[in-house]
Amino acid sequence: MNKNSPLFVFAGWFIALVAMASSLFASEVMQLPPCELCWYQRICLFPLVVQLPVCFFLPTRAGIFS
Repeated sequence: MNKNSPLFVFAGWFIALVAMASSLFASEVMQLPPCELCWYQRICLFPLVVQLPVCFFLPTRAGIFS
């Protein structure tokens, strides 16, 4: 693997974190109702905030540090 792979995982996690925070801010703080497509985006986006740090810190044989 490329030596920059951990940086890409961190960048993906950071983007997912900012997107999740802004989505929750818009819906919970600003009281804007999310559209139907926004729900599909959230279904795919929210698990990335948990999955990418696991991939970064607990690599497997197929992970980025193998």
